Amino acid sequence: MNGVAGPAFQVIKDSLTLGLNALTLTDITKNAAYGVDIGSLVLEINNPAA
Repeated sequence: MNGVAGPAFQVIKDSLTLGLNALTLTDITKNAAYGVDIGSLVLEINNPAA
């Protein structure tokens, strides 16, 4: 985050299945109450090293 490499995490949509290494973007009520303005988000998916 913020240009600093960190541990791997998963991007998930279902906020009811939170676990380790998970990033969930939602509001406090889990309802579509208002929009979220994200300046930039880069998602890179890489194969694990063999």
